[in-house]
Parts: sequence; C-alpha cells; structure tokens
Amino acid sequence: MDVHFDQIESALEQNLYYLALHSVLALPSICGAMESDNGQDSGNKYRAWFNKWVADKYFHPPLGKITVTGGVCYSFRNGMLHQGRNNHKDLGFSKIAFTEPGSPISIHNGVMNDVLCLDLDRFCRDVIDSARSWLASVKDQKNFKSNYEYYLRRYPNGIPPIGQGFPMIG
Repeated sequence: MDVHFDQIESALEQNLYYLALHSVLALPSICGAMESDNGQDSGNKYRAWFNKWVADKYFHPPLGKITVTGGVCYSFRNGMLHQGRNNHKDLGFSKIAFTEPGSPISIHNGVMNDVLCLDLDRFCRDVIDSARSWLASVKDQKNFKSNYEYYLRRYPNGIPPIGQGFPMIG
C-alpha cells in the first residue's frame, strides 16, 4: 500500500491536485474495506475509519467541534467523485474550498461564509499519514491479510504467467 500513498504524494509534488484529492478521498474506503470481515466498502465503514484515524486533526476551537468528520468527508467524496461537485446536500457546509500549495494565503480548517476552507496539501498529507498509521496497526490482523491478498498492486517485472519482463498493475 505504500506505493499507493507515495503516488498520491508524488501527485501533490507535481501539482496534480485533482488527482491527489480524488485519490486521497478514496483511501478511507479502501482502508475501511481492507480491515472488514467481508472486504467490502460501505458508507458506514468509510465514516468510521475517518472518524477513528483522521477527524481529531480537524478540531476547530472557536466552533468547539470537529469540522471534518467522517460524515463531512464522505459527503464531499460522494459529491466530488460522483458528480464533480464541491458541495453535497449532506455536507453541513455550503461547500468546501481548498487553497493550493504556494498560494499567498493558506487557509486550513477555517469556516468563512459557510464555506469550509482547507489547505489541500495538508489535508491530503493528514489522510495519507493517518492511513500509514492505520496500516502499521492492522498489517498483522487476519482480516487485513485475507483482504490484502486481492489488493491491486504494481508488479515491476510482470505477472506470471500473463506477462513477464514489463511492468503491470493487477
């Protein structure tokens, strides 16, 4: 899974922000499924994983609450990945806006005019760092091991007997 995390970070470094954001929004789905009994994703698993591993990083003292909960992230993910939108009826904010790396102003975990503002790089790295911590904690568990057997991987030298000597993903 480290290759997956590394490629999201590489997308950030190459200013491929849509690609990085789409990919990072999928991580809670993948992680939630990988540790489940049936290896399947669900909205409840996504929200639970995010709440356990990421949400605490988004406590907003002036509001006295966590701004980016599993529910908020799941709703944003659904709007963005399925409709290309920055809002969703269940978001809890009118929309989410991200400041790009290198912007003269960086806003992270701020709410202005009902818009949740996040620093894109920091948000992506928060989710990736959380996924790395999660992986270290579950890598020896039975469910993870049985589900990881089917994880999509990159094979630099091919997948025998399909093909050898050239990179493949499968």
